[in-house]
Amino acid sequence: MHQRITEADDQELPAFENSEEASAYFKEKYGDDFILKSSKEINGEQIDVYVLVLDREAFRNGEEKWAKAHQEIIEESDFTSSFQSIGIGRNGEVYIAY
Repeated sequence: MHQRITEADDQELPAFENSEEASAYFKEKYGDDFILKSSKEINGEQIDVYVLVLDREAFRNGEEKWAKAHQEIIEESDFTSSFQSIGIGRNGEVYIAY
């Protein structure tokens, strides 16, 4: 299990030149627990949205429930606390949900 990335941890991240460099950094650090979930445009910028899996079992269970129900699980605390969202812009800017 990984620890949640804190605001202090975020401040210690290196500056990234682009999204490939940033995603490679997180992939090297977290391996298969760093997962690309989607890509979307926000305020004209393309953002890749990843999850950092903090608790594999709770995350897997939540994903299975979501797949069975075909709807979003909004308030299932075990599931929502099992991951942390990380956005990476094409310019290498990192956006971490604390």
